[in-house]
Amino acid sequence: MATRHTVYGETPQEARDKAAAIRRRVADGQPARDRRQTVAAFAQHWIDTTLQASECKQTTKVMYAGVARTHILPSPIGRLTLDKVRPSHVEGWVVELRHKGLAESTVRSAYTISAPCWTPPSATVRWRPIRQQSSGGRR
Repeated sequence: MATRHTVYGETPQEARDKAAAIRRRVADGQPARDRRQTVAAFAQHWIDTTLQASECKQTTKVMYAGVARTHILPSPIGRLTLDKVRPSHVEGWVVELRHKGLAESTVRSAYTISAPCWTPPSATVRWRPIRQQSSGGRR
């Protein structure tokens, strides 16, 4: 049984493009939308496919996979479905990572690695780190 999906766009062309993208997903055997896929499942799929196929050095691949397995897969944000992730969830997750005492470079790596989970081409979620209060030293 076919399911109807409604798409919207700022222009008729944008709406047609979105509809075509859904048709391609269905033709490829994927769900029309990623409603039921969790961030953790998406991240694991990314580790197993996209990361492995990338031209990164093997050490970089190992580091990215480790950061994802440690800070994305088991986290509360990892249990959210992709369609439910909001900027406030991402910001809360970043704050949670900082409260664990992680180095800013680790937080940044975790965010960068996880970005494909919630950054479709038109997304508004961006890396805007909350400035750390310094005690007068260099940043």
